[in-house]
Amino acid sequence: MSKKANLKKLLIPLLWLGVGAAMGLLVARILGPEITDTIAAMGPLEFALAYGSLIALVALAAFLQIIIHEGGHLVFGLATGYRFSSFRVASLMLLKRDGRYELKHLSIAGTGGQCLMIPPAYTEEGFPYKLYNLGGVIANVVSALICGLLLIPFHNNRYVMAFLASIAVIGVGYALMNGIPFGSGTVPNDGWNALHMGENPLALKSFWTQLAINAEQAAGARLKDLPAEWFFVPTDEQLQNGMIASMAILSENRLMDMHDLKGARSLIAWLDDADSKLPELYRHLMINDLAYCDLLLDSSDADISELDDPTTKAILKQMKDFPPVLRTRHAVELLAHHDRAAADKVVARFEKVARRYPYESDLEGERELMAITEVAWEQRN
Repeated sequence: MSKKANLKKLLIPLLWLGVGAAMGLLVARILGPEITDTIAAMGPLEFALAYGSLIALVALAAFLQIIIHEGGHLVFGLATGYRFSSFRVASLMLLKRDGRYELKHLSIAGTGGQCLMIPPAYTEEGFPYKLYNLGGVIANVVSALICGLLLIPFHNNRYVMAFLASIAVIGVGYALMNGIPFGSGTVPNDGWNALHMGENPLALKSFWTQLAINAEQAAGARLKDLPAEWFFVPTDEQLQNGMIASMAILSENRLMDMHDLKGARSLIAWLDDADSKLPELYRHLMINDLAYCDLLLDSSDADISELDDPTTKAILKQMKDFPPVLRTRHAVELLAHHDRAAADKVVARFEKVARRYPYESDLEGERELMAITEVAWEQRN
């Protein structure tokens, strides 16, 4: 990894370290020096309750700024011709389908929230993307300014001031994290999208396509039934752009939905060897698919040792209720471990997750792949 990539990898932790230090100094100043005497007079239980309350308030401030950030995307998206599709904070998602709003559950490792919208039509001139991408950053900055101004009328209430200051400082942190252009080796952030995406027509079209595909999936469409021209495998050079590289993952997902396991395995093998800017999360979900393909295509003992990679294990553990992860776990239990009872438990977990999972078309496709696994189990036994 280059020095530049290492520096970028350290940027976000260093940013939040600075935000934490700034918030601590500001809150300490607001509460005043006498807070030290108050803390010294506390018993262990009182101190634990006070400390826990402080942590809870900071967590609430961070949670509010996630809502504000995603709300900014929503407001500026609606203002520029987008339509509502889904709004997620943590694992709680509000989804619009057939004109009705539904509460669903989706957890994606490494993301605090996401506002996905139906994009305006794509034309030769492209489509509006800057304000939609920058909407979250703008909302964070505006909310930080408002909280800063509210410190004036609440100057007699130190605890309200400390809470407002926390919201303001965290808002600045989110604005910097998402606003400073960052797109190397990861999913391009809002600032990078707004500043650089228009420089590459294929990157802009890829962004539109990803939003369009998500909208179709929310409406119940399967990847295999969507227009074939929406999907493509980037060249080596195109894989250096994170937005374009993500289209390779969608193409691989479509092959899985078509039950073209040989094609999916071949594409995964090529992507694994390629020098690309594939998002790290999707690299490991791709390994999850590779293990499934190996188990189904190899009649003898398949080599699924890639699932034992520490980073892959950690990410798949975080995504343990993601339907494709459960589908592969089902195949591992049946075809690798020959454990019928364990496989049945995975199926039961899958159906429990399915009750709140937002994309019914994904569930339909994963059930078909699990049925293929069952057929393979019966044939091999």
